[in-house]
Amino acid sequence: MRPTQYLIFIIISFAIFVSGFLFHKNKFFPYPQLFQVYIDLSSMRDDYITRNNTNSLVKEIKRDPDMANLVIKPTKVELIETQTIPIKKQTFDTSNLFVDFSYSKGGICSNGEDIVITNGSGESLIINPENKIIFKYLNLNEKISSKNTSNFTINDTLCFNNNFQSGQISFYLSINYVLNNRENKNQTSLVKVTYNVKTNKTIIKTVWSSPVIKENGAGRVVSTDFIDFYISFSGSTEDPTKESKPYPEQDLDPAIFGGKIIKINTKNNTTKVMSYGHRNPQGLYIDSNLNIYSTEHGPKGGDEFNSIIDGANYGWPISTHGVDYESYKPIYGDIGKHNTHKKPIFSWGPGIGISNLVRLKNFNDSWDNDFIITSLKNKSIYRLRLDNGAVKFVEKIWIGHRIRDITTIKGNIYIWTDDKKLISLNAENYLNRGFADARQPQLVACLSCHHLGITNNTHAAPTLFDIFNKKSGSDPNFQYSIPMKNSNFIWNESRMMKYLLDPAGYLPGTTMSYRVADTNTALDIVERLKKVSKMQE
Repeated sequence: MRPTQYLIFIIISFAIFVSGFLFHKNKFFPYPQLFQVYIDLSSMRDDYITRNNTNSLVKEIKRDPDMANLVIKPTKVELIETQTIPIKKQTFDTSNLFVDFSYSKGGICSNGEDIVITNGSGESLIINPENKIIFKYLNLNEKISSKNTSNFTINDTLCFNNNFQSGQISFYLSINYVLNNRENKNQTSLVKVTYNVKTNKTIIKTVWSSPVIKENGAGRVVSTDFIDFYISFSGSTEDPTKESKPYPEQDLDPAIFGGKIIKINTKNNTTKVMSYGHRNPQGLYIDSNLNIYSTEHGPKGGDEFNSIIDGANYGWPISTHGVDYESYKPIYGDIGKHNTHKKPIFSWGPGIGISNLVRLKNFNDSWDNDFIITSLKNKSIYRLRLDNGAVKFVEKIWIGHRIRDITTIKGNIYIWTDDKKLISLNAENYLNRGFADARQPQLVACLSCHHLGITNNTHAAPTLFDIFNKKSGSDPNFQYSIPMKNSNFIWNESRMMKYLLDPAGYLPGTTMSYRVADTNTALDIVERLKKVSKMQE
């Protein structure tokens, strides 16, 4: 090629680049029209794939006897807008990885390197949190079954301080054994599970067992040195007017564990009542200074966040903020007032179906040292700030699943739900991920009603995050108009542009009244929504 031809080639290439840049930025004719053709063709392709692709990420994960090195993939990635920071939420469906899906209890823990998940029937997954590789699947059901009964429920999981890469990993299980269901005879046991990576052997050792007691619906366990353990025991009194005194939760007989938090020394095999007067302590947290905090189910209302003091009486069933389910009778002392005994730091009314808790470290400067308290009924987490023993504020953050347990590892939060979802939460940085685009004038009008997080009852319109991968009217937390609810299409660029230009014409009866002025504005909004949604990648 001659020098003149080289020069012409360079000039033409530069001209094409500049014209393409200018057309994309200013959207001269015929850029919008050609782009419309492109997205219509893309829409046809996407509709074809949607109709014919029957394999979901969940279906790709088939249960295997070993499952070593299997990578679990997120089935959903979302952005949660909170008061101070955006949170990236990734949901992993592990239900196909368990033989028994029916058990709703179990727990999650971390040892600083691995995550251990155990379901209610004794199946465990050891997972690398960084790449979501399953190191090992363990079915402990038969080994956990005692000679007296095979009827049991895992109440909690506590990780020891070794890890899979060291060649041996251990964790503790808090188990409620049903000895005689008809007579409500049960036993709580603390069991240590040790898996040797090299020999592929699992050893299970019962560290401690309670005397025969009533069912323990709590069973949380914490420890800092793995010699002294603290286990929570649920009470059995529901209507004190029908019970004889002393109530089990108030009885300090060493053989009665109901309604207590018990300190267990496994070296000397001794027990001590750490605190009493509890209804159902569903959460326990202990820090390195041996400060203990608990969360507790109230009756109707009165869910509690407590600081556990050695020897303190927390009042149940004599005093609580909760009330009777069936009447307005003051059966728990002065109705709705916890004015005797040790009072909670904070109480919820109505109740949230409170679950476990953690205190954050190295998550984000604006959240560190705050408590994260989880809920079953309300399917949310609550960020709670404690200052000199007083709660400064509580922020509710919608998650969308009944949360059974929570742990933290390497600056991330991991949640375990009753429907066997593993959910990771990590702090995002909008400025580094292009979120500033959402604050441009083209999207301000949209975000005056819509938002980019998970919809809750404070929002006036559904989320727009990742809208182009969603079915119309599919936000589970929003009440749509009848036309939108009954529509049946997948949002894509073409449909969004038509809807923005003429909502009522595209979907008669829709409640959206705002319409953009021209095709260029609609196209710009579509491109910005696509860019914002790519924050998940």
